[in-house]
Amino acid sequence: MGSYGLTADWYGAQATGQDQCKWLYEKLTQAGYTVWYDMEEENLTARGMEEGVSQCRVVLIFLSDGYFTRPFCVKELRWAKLY
Repeated sequence: MGSYGLTADWYGAQATGQDQCKWLYEKLTQAGYTVWYDMEEENLTARGMEEGVSQCRVVLIFLSDGYFTRPFCVKELRWAKLY
């Protein structure tokens, strides 16, 4: 897979559903993809998260009942649309 100058193939985010995200993270990395997954990242600042979104080819968001009530979740969605 070509990286197109990006640092990750996938960006995974969740408000809940951590088990599903962790499972998918493991499957994708085992398949050779690079994945930005918030539970595995050191820089969870707004800037770090925006950089993570902007540097991925695919952003996968697990929508939960409370997703849109969480400010950082909404920011991730906005960044995904922007980049």
